[in-house]
Amino acid sequence: MDDMDYTVVLIILAFATILYRIGESEYNKGFLFSVISLLLSVITFFVLVWGKLASIGVQMGLFVILTIINIYRKPWLK
Repeated sequence: MDDMDYTVVLIILAFATILYRIGESEYNKGFLFSVISLLLSVITFFVLVWGKLASIGVQMGLFVILTIINIYRKPWLK
């Protein structure tokens, strides 16, 4: 029987939770950001088979994109 690496599942759930909280507090769209995070993780791990560090890099890239959007967002849109 093949042993599953549960750290992959923990990484997926951790980033989905983090981005849910960010999306809920900043944009009131936590579910959307959580789904985007889950899709990126599934694509990175299971479709492209890039590994853990690449998936963390992709998630950090999503976080950086959200940060840049927050920096340049107009104050009246907040």
